[in-house]
Amino acid sequence: MTQQLWQASKLATMGELAASVAHELNNPLATILLRLEALSGQLNGDQQKSEALEIVIGEVERMGSLVAGLLQFSRGGHQQISSLDVRQENR
Repeated sequence: MTQQLWQASKLATMGELAASVAHELNNPLATILLRLEALSGQLNGDQQKSEALEIVIGEVERMGSLVAGLLQFSRGGHQQISSLDVRQENR
């Protein structure tokens, strides 16, 4: 029982850490993405620079997805596990 409580405490701490890291990363990522999109509008049709910038934007969006995954992990699920006797008649 003590081991289970310790494990649950460690998982809760990991969730809190994940949430903290995710929130700290979200703001700079949003700023970077906003600046990249503004820069994209100033390239005046330079195809080579536009393609390079799109790669960077894609990578920033990928980092954003990772951060969203951290947030989802930190929220955890509120699933409830229970037992059911399937032999018992349903009334």
